[in-house]
Amino acid sequence: MAPPQQTQHLSDPQTREVTAIFTFLDQDGDGQIGAAAALKLCSRLGYHVHQSDLSLKSASEQLSLDDVLRWCEAYATACQRSEELRLSQLFSLLHRGGGPPDAAVVGARELREYLEAQQHSVDHAVLDAFVEEVGDKGVLTCEQFKAFVRAGGSSLNDKQDSLGPQQLWWATR
Repeated sequence: MAPPQQTQHLSDPQTREVTAIFTFLDQDGDGQIGAAAALKLCSRLGYHVHQSDLSLKSASEQLSLDDVLRWCEAYATACQRSEELRLSQLFSLLHRGGGPPDAAVVGARELREYLEAQQHSVDHAVLDAFVEEVGDKGVLTCEQFKAFVRAGGSSLNDKQDSLGPQQLWWATR
C-alpha cells in the first residue's frame, strides 16, 4: 500500500490511526475497503461522515485509504470552522461508542483516561465529584459536556485547580 496523502487538518497521530484501522479492515490487502466499513471507521474515530455527504455511486463501492483520509480531512476542516463540530468530535472520542454524540454519555472514568493520556494530572476524587455535580447520575451528556467546555471549565476550577490552568477545554483549542 502506498503511503497516505498529506493532510492539513489531521495530525500525524490521527492519520496513523486511520491508516492502521484501514489496514486492519483491508483483509485481502488490495488497498480497498467497502463504503460501510469506511463509514464505520470514520464514525469510531469521531468523524461523523454521513453517506449522503459522499459522492458514492453505490453503498457497495470500494474505497482507498486516500478516499477515507479525504473524508476525515474534510470533517477535520469543518471542525476547524465550527466549535459545535469540534466539541462533538471531542465528545465522540471520549465516549468511544462510535455512534452519534447526542445519544451517548461519558463518565468520570472516560474523562480521567483521556486527560491522563494527554499527561494532565487528575485528582480522581475531584473529577468524580465534578461529574456527579454537573452531570446526571454520574455521567455527562454531549450537551452538558459542551456547556462545561464553553464555560471554560469554571465549575471544575471552583472545585480544585488539580487539572491545571486550562482544565478540559484545552483539548478543543
